[in-house]
Amino acid sequence: MRQTWMMIAASVLVLAGCEAEDGYSKWPVGLKVRGTLTRQTVSEAWVHQQGLDPYPAKGFIDSGNFAGDSNGTRKTVRDELIAREWTVVGQTRLDNPLIPGDPGFSSVPVAIIEAIDVGTGNLDARETTVSESPANQRHTLLQHTITPLPKTTSAYTLGLAGDEYVVRIDNLDLLWDPDLVARWREAGTVDGVEHLVRADVQVGDFWVSPDGSTLYKAVGKESVDVGGRRVAATKVELRRAGTATSDRVLDRCVRTVESLAGSYTIDGVSGPGEGETRVTRVQLDPGCATSFVHYRVGWQWWHDNVLVAEDTLRHEIEISDWGYEWMTYDGGKVRRTAKEMVTNQMPSGTYLYVQYTYNTTRTIWKTEALRQEGTPWSN
Repeated sequence: MRQTWMMIAASVLVLAGCEAEDGYSKWPVGLKVRGTLTRQTVSEAWVHQQGLDPYPAKGFIDSGNFAGDSNGTRKTVRDELIAREWTVVGQTRLDNPLIPGDPGFSSVPVAIIEAIDVGTGNLDARETTVSESPANQRHTLLQHTITPLPKTTSAYTLGLAGDEYVVRIDNLDLLWDPDLVARWREAGTVDGVEHLVRADVQVGDFWVSPDGSTLYKAVGKESVDVGGRRVAATKVELRRAGTATSDRVLDRCVRTVESLAGSYTIDGVSGPGEGETRVTRVQLDPGCATSFVHYRVGWQWWHDNVLVAEDTLRHEIEISDWGYEWMTYDGGKVRRTAKEMVTNQMPSGTYLYVQYTYNTTRTIWKTEALRQEGTPWSN
């Protein structure tokens, strides 16, 4: 959703007569923008076991002749269509510096926006479940469902301001925040303020997002349809690389740490009768502890500070389980797991594993109408 606002926010700058006031961008009161966001998210369950290549699976069979094998697969495709409309309902001032950039007090104009989203869509789910039924035979059950998503409507407010960069202000409390400069100097970023684009972007420009995660480069000029007319737009490529690629999750995210659990002596006599117990723990790298974006790529098209189109891909990983796994055969074959084991007592055939969901989201935005109208306020 945030990337979409890059397009919408900037769509007003030139096409609807965005003005410069004291070097700052200004969105005229009464400006209304309408467009459509299409978003498809493909989610698939994967496992990666030490010594093997990753493969699609939702988990493992715990016991029986096929213990340790995949217990099936799971894949969903979520298609969403969001109709978005917003109106500039007023102008105010932000007596604080815009970010990113050097702190410096100035009276920055801020456009206050009322927005409405109406969303529809459907969820296509395919899941297989593998079990041992009857004995010594695999049984696979396939379930395929297509479920309409409930229609949703949401209304919210935000601010837009432009200096060296165009920014979106989600937290309007910042307009009253006397400590904004101090927090900016200390952290370099402020929650509730989102960098959108470099102002007046030109071919060859290169910059980095305030948090250092995303790289931007203006790579060329293209003709883009906006509201029924063609405009010359600057094409900006954005890239973000993170912790892991889809086939390296086990190597990059799971680590083992050995530590001393205790020492002992037999009958209090030192020598052959003394020793220590060491344990090995399987830990998740902190960068992988929650869902994380490991790669993002896409394009934006800007025309005189107007983001007129966007097409981006976002790849995200959610880790659900990890640790050691091994098999026992006392009374039947059983898969065992643990996140901590005594180092010198690991059973033969103990390996590391990780289970995760791999999400790929494609987002496309297109502006459909852009016009000057009235506001909901009384005259």
